[in-house]
Amino acid sequence: MAIGYVLGPLFRLDASERKPFLIRLGAALTVGFILLRFLNVYGDPAMWSVQDNFLSTVLSFINFEKYPPSLLYLMSTLGPAMILLALLENAKGKFAGIIINYGRVPFLFYIVHFLYIHALAYILAWMGGGYEEIMFDGFAFRNKPADFGVNLVGVYFFWLVVVSTLYPLCRWFAGIKRKRRDWWLSYL
Repeated sequence: MAIGYVLGPLFRLDASERKPFLIRLGAALTVGFILLRFLNVYGDPAMWSVQDNFLSTVLSFINFEKYPPSLLYLMSTLGPAMILLALLENAKGKFAGIIINYGRVPFLFYIVHFLYIHALAYILAWMGGGYEEIMFDGFAFRNKPADFGVNLVGVYFFWLVVVSTLYPLCRWFAGIKRKRRDWWLSYL
């Protein structure tokens, strides 16, 4: 979020200046991530190591922490994101319009999706064997049973459910923001 504020003035520049800058910055962050991770000396508490096969080694290489904030995580996500931002800036079509609707109401989406995901997690914990008390553990999942949660396919399924079911709300609120200019709407 802080980088968004820092880069905000960049979007007042002409696209011919902005796009090359974003691509160079994104490439520098991505290459910096690869070099820093390869050196295995800084950026994340968990070091990567060579594994039994190539795929496992690659997975070890990209296995780093998001929380607490990790330099490697930031570099590996913001670098490609800046490149994509530059390349997709003028994207058109139905899919681009759908993505733009979410971008018009970022804070609303964040707050609602956060509550929605936690409500779904509570329901899943309850349905999965009465584990809902874990959801209120101050040390988040320290005594988590082995059969708790869903697999990766389930994670993507629920991600798709949450994002797609919030689209009508985001589209509706983006319409309100287009029609009205109340100062407080700019924060949602």
